[in-house]
Amino acid sequence: MAALVAGNLSESYGRTFCQWTDKLPEKFRDDSDELLVAAAAAGLGLRDLGAMFAEMYERARGDLPDEDPARGFEDRGVRLETTFQGAGVLNGDLTPNARR
Repeated sequence: MAALVAGNLSESYGRTFCQWTDKLPEKFRDDSDELLVAAAAAGLGLRDLGAMFAEMYERARGDLPDEDPARGFEDRGVRLETTFQGAGVLNGDLTPNARR
């Protein structure tokens, strides 16, 4: 929040960071937010920040509870909509590996 108020971080980056770090155990969230904000301020783009978070997530996995294998896809999806005069709009939320 401090980075947003100070104008050091855009609202979209802040929202993305929160979505990412909410997946971590609570004890890692504040430090992870600070690392991501510092990396963004240093000039890392969203793709590199995503890779950085993926590493954070993997390191924290040992502290995450076992998940139901049938779950885990709520934050992913693809939606195709038709707009004016039949033009299509495709929106999706993918995993970092699917974006490559």
